[in-house]
Amino acid sequence: MRNWVGAPGYMVANFETVRYALFSILGIISFIAAIVATVYTSASDALVQPQLKLGALETKIAKANVMTKFANNQYLGFNCETPIPVSEDEEHRNATCLDISYAAQAYHDYQRYVAEWDSFAKNKSAGTTKETRVPAFSQYRSEIQVNGTWLDVSAFEWNGRVVNNVSLAMPHAGVLGAATDERNEILQPSELGGLGAYNLVASVPSPAIHVLCANMDRSELAPIVYTAWNYSEDLDAPTWPAQVSFLSSNSSINTTVVDDLFGWRKNGQNAPIFPRYPSNYNTVLNQTFYYGRESIYLLGRDGDTDVERYSLCQLKASLTPNCSTTYSAVQEGSSLSSTCDPENDPLAYINSDAGAESGSATVSLDWPWVGTEWANSMSLSNGITDGKASIARLLTQSIIKKPELQLDRPSIAEALAVLASTTLLLSTQDAQMDMDWAHDEDILLSPETVNFNATLRERTYASGPTGEPQKLFYIVLVFAFLTNILCLAYFIFHRGLVTDFSEPPNLFSLAVNSPPSASMAGSCGGGPAGRQWAGEWFIGESGGHLFIVPKEAVPAVVAARGNMGNAWRVEEEASWPVQQQGHHYPPGDLNHQHHYGQIPQSYNNNNTGGPGGPLAISTAMATSRGLGGDGNGNGNGGGLLARLKQRFSSSGPPGGGMNASTAYVRSPDTPSSATRLTSSGAL
Repeated sequence: MRNWVGAPGYMVANFETVRYALFSILGIISFIAAIVATVYTSASDALVQPQLKLGALETKIAKANVMTKFANNQYLGFNCETPIPVSEDEEHRNATCLDISYAAQAYHDYQRYVAEWDSFAKNKSAGTTKETRVPAFSQYRSEIQVNGTWLDVSAFEWNGRVVNNVSLAMPHAGVLGAATDERNEILQPSELGGLGAYNLVASVPSPAIHVLCANMDRSELAPIVYTAWNYSEDLDAPTWPAQVSFLSSNSSINTTVVDDLFGWRKNGQNAPIFPRYPSNYNTVLNQTFYYGRESIYLLGRDGDTDVERYSLCQLKASLTPNCSTTYSAVQEGSSLSSTCDPENDPLAYINSDAGAESGSATVSLDWPWVGTEWANSMSLSNGITDGKASIARLLTQSIIKKPELQLDRPSIAEALAVLASTTLLLSTQDAQMDMDWAHDEDILLSPETVNFNATLRERTYASGPTGEPQKLFYIVLVFAFLTNILCLAYFIFHRGLVTDFSEPPNLFSLAVNSPPSASMAGSCGGGPAGRQWAGEWFIGESGGHLFIVPKEAVPAVVAARGNMGNAWRVEEEASWPVQQQGHHYPPGDLNHQHHYGQIPQSYNNNNTGGPGGPLAISTAMATSRGLGGDGNGNGNGGGLLARLKQRFSSSGPPGGGMNASTAYVRSPDTPSSATRLTSSGAL
């Protein structure tokens, strides 16, 4: 049973030990201890040892710093990273830096986007609903994956023309600053050796880009194309739009058939003016606007040789209160995502500020300056000189020809939204985190602290189960605790060092210094078998000498000594080969030969065993006929008891008579009155 605890596999290899020992109290305790010892490490690892796991969802008020309003082109220019100082290129330094930044990020995003569309087209997995279109995505700081949300993706017919309308929301980049703000006490992955992680959901507005495109023909566009109605001078492309600089916000622009669709002549919004009709696979921009205009415009033409088809697109940006921003931080790759489901998302900003404005009231009047710089960096106005930019060709190939979305490619409105999404991320950097800007200055001299609702779930080191099945290990820990309490109580009541007889060296010493047991006959080679496992044994002691006493020997030993403590001397003497003084028995003399630890049998003249069989250890009592006994308690010099007396007394011939009640003089093993000789088989 000791081996069960140290080597649980022993129970499998020696199942008989379990079979016989399990039905005893010690066996049950040992079995439980073995099971506990086997699974304790797993239980402690699962429940006690700190391990990485997601904690509970925590609701908190988070803090962030705000420096500017949404889509502030000047702030973006000042913070654009370039080694060229402002003093060296005061007029163009910021614009040049922003153009490089916009173009690099937008081209990278669009290349990944069209590659994803290629995969969708080959697998025929795209649909016509916003949920089944290829999702929009970007990257922020070259390491954070940004996932947008389509608010609307549609194609329909309006007054006999094809219209393509999309709205795309992106997450608020200001949440990244809040996530690393020390005031929010969020443990960063790097602080746990790269193993930490957390999920922060912020109730803040999300920036959105709105793209509305309408297919038109040459005659419908004539009122807003400069070369179509100005015959007095030729287009001067290098100086455009200086030729129309005389126009102001109060100038009256020609009416078109799409004024109502694009909202022209309403709320101070006028139609754009394009320098010329673009040629096949080219685009031009309107670049003629004043502060207060909400949108920028692009005009493109596809390569259809049968129909002269143009697409006029309007782009504008706003903040929407119907979304929340989620930042998932991990060492191997973080992500920033927008979620726009106010009915099911309690962290949508509209649920934190029920009175927040939405719709056209939230359109940014500052974004057109950002958008124009972005469009110029993308060479979207190269069509003014038939520049045939690759991006313009790819865009115009996406113009839809029917009032339905294509399944093998994005629509032109989707493509423009993805390209312009990078401006949304930059426009929310250090920007307002509510719907209103309550300052007279567009840029603050020092950061302003704002609060917003958020939820946080962190993956940190913690103890406890990571799943319901692991809670079963609590049973193991309870049993381990109870076992330790039991051991503690034992040591309190049994103080001092004790000898562990189950230790192999100690047990070996006991075994080789103890007489064999009849019940263990035949086990010396391969160990106990069968019922031998059920054998009970005890430890005896005499004069500091320890020995094993099997259960069947206990009554006789106790009868001979009255206690277990000094039975060894009787057993020891009876186990030695008996040699009478001055006599050496020949090997063939069966009357005098016997084995170590075994009382000799009584033999007759025919060397046939008489009454009295071999007994292990039980030497305090023997048959009255053993080697010269007369069966009445008297014996001669060859009797066993006489020899015992000889061994345990100082004098007396072996052949002298002996009464059964005579004490063994000078022996420490004075037998009790129970040592009276009885007839054979009385044990």
